[in-house]
Amino acid sequence: MLLAAIAGFAVALGFPGVAQADVAARQIQGDASSQPQDVWTEYWEGANLVGIGKFNADRDGSIPEDSIQACDYYGDGWWVEVRMDVDPTETWETDRFATTQGNAPPYCSPWESGSLVEGTPVAVKVCKVKDAEEYCEDPVLGRA
Repeated sequence: MLLAAIAGFAVALGFPGVAQADVAARQIQGDASSQPQDVWTEYWEGANLVGIGKFNADRDGSIPEDSIQACDYYGDGWWVEVRMDVDPTETWETDRFATTQGNAPPYCSPWESGSLVEGTPVAVKVCKVKDAEEYCEDPVLGRA
């Protein structure tokens, strides 16, 4: 866990050679808990909430288990994508994504789901996307 904290500090300071996904993978591997953990992440531009990304670990009413959703609240011509890396490693790999593309804000995508083994670590990030240009927040960690 100390290694993850040091690596996280290095990323925060902008030291080269320390990838955020690597830090996320180390943090999740060092966590002894295998309890399901929902995740909520936001994308802000100044005082404007552009969008949010959600990961729902367990079924909650009509919301399926192990699902993600993207919500776009800011009418700027960009869309919001939520990307999930299942069982993250040193390199980010998008295993599932949800998008608001083609819909006017305020809009939340349908839940994108697929069952995962209980306790599987996930990393989730929210991105602002337009054509080939994108800006993403750092990933946050959860568990299926």
